[in-house]
Amino acid sequence: MRCPKCGGKITCVLNRRLVARSSQTGRVFLLVSGGQAEVELVDISTVGVGFEIDVRSGLKIAMGRVIEFNCSWARQLFRNGRYVVRFVKGGRAGAQYRG
Repeated sequence: MRCPKCGGKITCVLNRRLVARSSQTGRVFLLVSGGQAEVELVDISTVGVGFEIDVRSGLKIAMGRVIEFNCSWARQLFRNGRYVVRFVKGGRAGAQYRG
């Protein structure tokens, strides 16, 4: 989009979600069969979670993979359950609550 006054440009990303997400940042552990890695939490909702993983961690995240989270600073943040990876792009990923 371009500002009509100053002519500056800005890029916008629009996300339409059925369930509201809340921004939540912090480091949590991602647990998968075969390993674990520390990831950066981005947002969370009642149906899923968004996170960033350092590609240098060596942990492979693929769509459809079942994962778990361990959060030492807010244990109530994650349900006692598993998540299924639904989106992966670069170091960014999203997972849906499975139960």
